[in-house]
Formats: sequence, structure tokens, C-alpha cells
Amino acid sequence: MESQIAAWSSQGHIIRTPGNVVDYDQVGADIMKIIQPYGLQLFAIDQGFQGMQITQDLQKMLGEQRVVAFRQGILSMAAPFREMMQLMMLGRLHHDDDPVLRWMASNVAADSRGGLIKPSKDKSAEKIDGITALTMALGIAMTAEVPKKSVYEDRGIRRLE
Repeated sequence: MESQIAAWSSQGHIIRTPGNVVDYDQVGADIMKIIQPYGLQLFAIDQGFQGMQITQDLQKMLGEQRVVAFRQGILSMAAPFREMMQLMMLGRLHHDDDPVLRWMASNVAADSRGGLIKPSKDKSAEKIDGITALTMALGIAMTAEVPKKSVYEDRGIRRLE
């Protein structure tokens, strides 16, 4: 697996942090680099485990309103996971044939309880973080109100002459 991760890194599909543990300062810096080109407005983040520190760091950099706490429980993940599966079945989920996301999707099992469903890696020791992140992103897209700024606030009113 290490050789595959190294290949994905050299191809630009993933960004690695140096060392054997995650460097959250580097993760924060990398997030700041991708905000502009993609117009990211909100970030869903699980505050469990090491998530609290990166949450606080991102809130300092971006403002508290842009970093949304999103638990990875079955209640919070069920609706967006169903939405993701529906988008996939309709052929409306495009990921530019990303090999990392495709690999993570192959590792996902569905955890179903009481009619609710969420992504799980119970049947795989491999990573599913990208699928979980996508599910969380869909979750905030489905529920959060993103403040919309009128284009006229930046450009002004144009007169036709």
C-alpha cells in the first residue's frame, strides 16, 4: 500500500505530511491553499479524536461560521449518505475518475440500523476517509445556509450603452 500512496502523492492525488503522524499545521496550510480555486465556503469537520485542534485552528484562520461541526453518527450521516448513493446511481457524482476516491469507495461497507445507513469500514482495514468527507460535505450542503453575496456588491451595476 505504501508504494501506491507514494504513487498517488507523486501524481498529485494526495498531499502527504512529513513524518509518521499527521502534521495538523501543514493540513491547515494546505486547506488555505485550496480555498480560492474551489470557492470553498464551509468545512464539515468531526471534532472527535484529534479533530478538536484542527477545528480550532481552522476557526482562527477562516472564522467560526465557516467551520461546521459534523458528527459521524448514524443520525447525522444517514441522509447525506443516501443522497451520495443516489447521486452515484444517477451518474451525477463526478470525481474525475480520482483513483484515491475510487479505492476508498471499494473499502466502504454500509452500516445499517433501524432503517438508517452510513458509511462504515467494518469489513475493511483500509481507508474510507474521502467517502466520509464527501458524505459530511453533502450533509452541510443539504442543511447549512451559505450566505450569498450579490455579484453587484463586487462589480457594481453595469450600464448597457
